[in-house]
Amino acid sequence: MARLPTVGGDNGNWGTVLNEFLQVELNTDGTLKATGTLATKANVTSVPIQFSAATATTGVTGSDRAYAARTLTGARMRAASAPSGSALTVAVQHFDGFTWTTIGTLTMPDSSSVEQTVTFSQAQAVGNLVRLNISSVGSTSAAGGVTVDVTWTATT
Repeated sequence: MARLPTVGGDNGNWGTVLNEFLQVELNTDGTLKATGTLATKANVTSVPIQFSAATATTGVTGSDRAYAARTLTGARMRAASAPSGSALTVAVQHFDGFTWTTIGTLTMPDSSSVEQTVTFSQAQAVGNLVRLNISSVGSTSAAGGVTVDVTWTATT
C-alpha cells in the first residue's frame, strides 16, 4: 500500500516511496489517472469554469487550462443589470495549442437580463485552454454583475 515518506525514516528510499504514493492518482507524465479517485470525483462534481465581472468590458478574459481531458458542454450567462443601447455578446473560445476557435456565442439583448444559455461539445486535451471574448457590452451602459459559467465533463 502506498504511503507518504517518513522524514528521517526513509533515507535512501524517499524518492521511491514518494513516487509510489503519487502514482496512485497520477500517470507517469503527471496527468490525473482516468480511473483514480480524483478523476472519479471530477466526473461527479464537474464544477463549472466561472468568469465574472462587476461591469462588463470588451476584450478577452483570462483563460482556464485543462489539467485532465475534458469535454466542454455549454455555457450560461447571467447579469444583475441589463446592457443598454445594444446587446451583451460573449463568444466562448477554445485553444488547442495552435488557434483560438469560437465554440459557442451567448447574446443578452438590449435592456434584458434574462439568463442566456448555449450548448456545444468541445473535447479538450491536457493543456488546452478556454476563454471568453466579449465583443459588445451595451452602447449606452454596460451590463453589470455578469457571470458566465462554462460547463464540462471529464473524459477518459
